[in-house]
Amino acid sequence: DVKVKSNPGDAGVKPEVGALLTTNQMLFTGDKSTVDLEFSHGSSLRIKANTEVSLKRLVETNGNVTEEVSIKKGMLVANVTKQKQTDNFNIVTPTVIAGVRGTRFLVVVDPDKGKEEDVTRVSVLDGVVGITKHKEEVPLTVEPIEILDSKQSAQEISRGGNFKRSSITDADIKII
Repeated sequence: DVKVKSNPGDAGVKPEVGALLTTNQMLFTGDKSTVDLEFSHGSSLRIKANTEVSLKRLVETNGNVTEEVSIKKGMLVANVTKQKQTDNFNIVTPTVIAGVRGTRFLVVVDPDKGKEEDVTRVSVLDGVVGITKHKEEVPLTVEPIEILDSKQSAQEISRGGNFKRSSITDADIKII
């Protein structure tokens, strides 16, 4: 049960295997559904059940690549191939931008829990992920506020709040 929408009011269409998605298209997965997205430079995302994502930016300029995916709610597993220092691969949640250079990691967004609960969790299996808070997709700081290394996880304490670090869980490792 996967739908692609070009506009929020669209009913959506079921994508064919091998379909090309464009910037600003939205992808929705239903119960017990997953879909894999492959990017031209070898990176991939596995979009888990009950997830909403959109392709925000897919740009190549003078050999430099910028790939940005927004996740409104749900869960995705990213497998990002090693990138050049000038390349960017970002996952944007309602409150956090996770930037990577080459890694396998998990992003979970649960906006329904309210302001007192964890909203975004990032768990890194391999590599490094930098987490930056943002407002309307503009980073609040130049540098990431948290750098997560292999086998580390971080959760928001409250929506838009600070992060609590921990070791990656066995459940997250199994998902990734």
